[in-house]
Amino acid sequence: MQTGQPSTTAEIVAFFRALETIRPGDRLFEDPFAAHFLRPWLRIIVRGSVLPLIGALLLRWIDRRWPGARTSAIARTRLIDDWVNESVAGDPQQVLILGAGFDSRAWRLPALRKVAVFEIDHPATAAEKRRRLAALGIERANVRFVPVGFGRDAAPQALARSGFDPTKPVVVIWEGVTNYLSGEAVDATLRWIGSLATGTRLIFTYVHEGVLTDPSAFEGAAQILVAVSSTGEPWTFGLRPEALARYLEARGLKLLADLGAKDYRARYMGEPAKRMRGYEFYRVALAELLGPRNPDGRSVQAEHPVDGPDLRRPQQPGVRHRHGVQRPLQVLAPKREEFLQHRKLRPDVVLLPNIGLQQPRVIRPAVEDPGGGEPIALKLAAKILRDHRCPLRPR
Repeated sequence: MQTGQPSTTAEIVAFFRALETIRPGDRLFEDPFAAHFLRPWLRIIVRGSVLPLIGALLLRWIDRRWPGARTSAIARTRLIDDWVNESVAGDPQQVLILGAGFDSRAWRLPALRKVAVFEIDHPATAAEKRRRLAALGIERANVRFVPVGFGRDAAPQALARSGFDPTKPVVVIWEGVTNYLSGEAVDATLRWIGSLATGTRLIFTYVHEGVLTDPSAFEGAAQILVAVSSTGEPWTFGLRPEALARYLEARGLKLLADLGAKDYRARYMGEPAKRMRGYEFYRVALAELLGPRNPDGRSVQAEHPVDGPDLRRPQQPGVRHRHGVQRPLQVLAPKREEFLQHRKLRPDVVLLPNIGLQQPRVIRPAVEDPGGGEPIALKLAAKILRDHRCPLRPR
């Protein structure tokens, strides 16, 4: 996003929600606030789309220009709504929306009216959102805006000042954000979420990493990448769906569901969804916390210090590798053979690559392979080295 300006992509998604809200027939949801987040000329288009012919032509034009973007956005909105309602029914008293943009769930979902909702976002977007809500005369005593500059420790400190309690369960919504961040930022945020209280759930979106490395493999992906780059908000991060469960487990989270655009369009749009194409690379996942807990209910993250959310967007794209890595990996070892065979390394320490971390990660492989072989951490380290063909440097 441009300095001092609200997010353009957040406005586009609000535009899609506004079009769905006035669409005749069986709507997936109603968002009466979405149109108020739009610039005047976009509001005029929304009002004009009420006319059947104009509305049909507009939707057809959008779907041809950006294949699958609109249908994916509205179907995923409904999916996340349902998951939020289900998760709040489990009795958490807090909802945290990371990179809230022009999200209006705190105002339009009845289930959130008695829950403390914390919206964290860049100050420019948060200020514009508050201004437009104030013009409508809409206030919610349970909604707390937390504008932060997205430094590593800024978010936890600002949340604490706003009354957020990390020792109580929370439903975290992280929609439409990870694909704009760096691997380091996503890693730090997930580890922080994984350190919260038992009962915490995370709902987040991500893009298939393949769309960044080979857009031709996905219909309409090239147009989408050009469109988001032209707004100054290029996509910089992705994940492999087949590796997601393990990726989350390493950060204290258990994957419960992972749906692509084809799946959630079919769930909510029925037979017409079979004819929809595009945006198959966009996915929504649901996760919950796992692992041992301290007496206060917070997660134990013994292997790596838990940083706060780091939502900074990268200044420039790094080198992409598997698992969302944004720079070339490095392994600390005298020689490749010594690392793989771990002959001359200390037997109680393994040095892993820089997978999105500021420093090489040190793991103490206390867990032995049930088969009596090498410690699991040693096998994992060797596999990562082989997969990435990592450059080496002296210890």
